[in-house]
Amino acid sequence: MTGDNTIDLDAAAAALQASPDYQVQRRLLVRELYGTPKPDEEVLTGIVLDTETTGFDSAMDHVIEICALPFTFSKEGCLFSVGTPYQALQEPPQPLDPEITKVTGLTDADLAGQSINIEDLEATIEPASLIIAHHAAFDRPFAERLSGAFEQKAWACSMEDIDWNAEGITSRKLEWIAYKLGFFFQGHRAVADCRAVLELLSLLLPASESCGFEQLLETARKPTIRFWALNSPFEQKDTLKRRGYHWNSGEDGRRKAWYRDVTSLKAEQEETWLTAEIYAGCGDRIDVTRITAFERYSSRV
Repeated sequence: MTGDNTIDLDAAAAALQASPDYQVQRRLLVRELYGTPKPDEEVLTGIVLDTETTGFDSAMDHVIEICALPFTFSKEGCLFSVGTPYQALQEPPQPLDPEITKVTGLTDADLAGQSINIEDLEATIEPASLIIAHHAAFDRPFAERLSGAFEQKAWACSMEDIDWNAEGITSRKLEWIAYKLGFFFQGHRAVADCRAVLELLSLLLPASESCGFEQLLETARKPTIRFWALNSPFEQKDTLKRRGYHWNSGEDGRRKAWYRDVTSLKAEQEETWLTAEIYAGCGDRIDVTRITAFERYSSRV
């Protein structure tokens, strides 16, 4: 208690946090600064991006909210300043599905007459050398449909490019990761989601004790190799699935085949496995694509 008989909440939180019987959750703060660059240190610009949409199909559904949150960082993975976000709502061609309203809290009335200013959005992302999204495989195709400027950028994913399992965090949902790292926020709105992503990237991870942003950068900089198992025998589908392969139907213009992404260090091992286990020693139906951060998570590869 303080002198006026009110509770010192910070002291109470610290006392609870010191006990193994309690876990303290703090509300996400709006930060403008995470650190300061050293004199003459090269400073880069990044963007944390989030979209809310009318559905999951980037070819058919529509963006109804977008946020592009600028920040600065070093090549080594230190976060510095946080800029002013570009945030906009957009009215879709059809009324919202009630489930979308339930998830996002957005209504048809909120979106009526609203639109995304593409010129302002492009101006916000223009200086960026990296765009980060939590589930970039979802956000990138929607963003690229809004503007071709997103196709020219390197992308990273805070959901995929950090080994959350190795950190003892068994779900990759943004709210759950935040909870495990000690903070909470109002999710499923674009600005709040972007700030939450930047916050979790700033924190030391529980097992490795490395900064999340450092791990994300390290992963994003490495090329991956995509193996396409063309014309693989139907009876091998379960084997491929257990190996971590995903089925692509071909409806998106890409190959109709099972595929898997591996690091370049594991490429030779994967080709050997495919040849021996799926094609009985004949590997001429294996197709390989090299993917960097400039293509990764897009629907173009």
